[in-house]
Amino acid sequence: MPAIDLLDGNPVQLQQGDFSRQSRHSLDAVDAACQLADWGASWIHIVDLDAARGSGDNRPLIAKIRAAVLSHLQVGGGIRVLQDAAELLAMGVDRLVVGSPLAADSELPSRWAARTQGHLVAGIDSENGRVKVRGWQDYAGVDDVVLASKLATQPLTGMVFTAIERDGMLTGPNLERTTAVAAAFQRPVLVSGGIATDADLHQVARLGTGIVGAIVGTAWYQGRVDLEALMRRYDQQEAGVQW
Repeated sequence: MPAIDLLDGNPVQLQQGDFSRQSRHSLDAVDAACQLADWGASWIHIVDLDAARGSGDNRPLIAKIRAAVLSHLQVGGGIRVLQDAAELLAMGVDRLVVGSPLAADSELPSRWAARTQGHLVAGIDSENGRVKVRGWQDYAGVDDVVLASKLATQPLTGMVFTAIERDGMLTGPNLERTTAVAAAFQRPVLVSGGIATDADLHQVARLGTGIVGAIVGTAWYQGRVDLEALMRRYDQQEAGVQW
């Protein structure tokens, strides 16, 4: 699942979530999304970094992306209250990734279920096993596997598990930690953080332990993976159904 991270209206990539270590994509956000859709992307993962750190949001731009592509959209970043979720669903977003609120209140999905049933995805962002929140600026005081266990009974469609220490670093995914979290969660999980090569994605595809895909950001921004060829090899419509 290719990712577009939005900051101040531009697609960017951070290293380990550090806003001072960022690079911009050569395309604007709508053109990037259209390119991904043309390559066959069933899903596009969008992170609103401004909303995540509480410095505004990119929702008008997300609405433009929604209007420009037929691909399913998954959006995370700054979804802290039910009204945030309702606004994104109203514009046609297909999945909502909620992170920080779940670290403080693991039963939140049950209370939101009437409005978000079938659309809510857990986001666990972990640095060496320790969950971070609010745009990865603070530690939540909880272990990632413990939080995944608490969320296992909640009405969630799946989980995005991000290994912060690998994110944007092109050092390969943390499959050992992701596998442990997936075992605790017992529902579909997407690997995030560290994907650098086609080989990394082939390795994820062979896991078969509830890990159904991977989010790819920096590697496709920098042309290190052949996303168009990968999307032909791994049928995206079939993969999209798993998610």
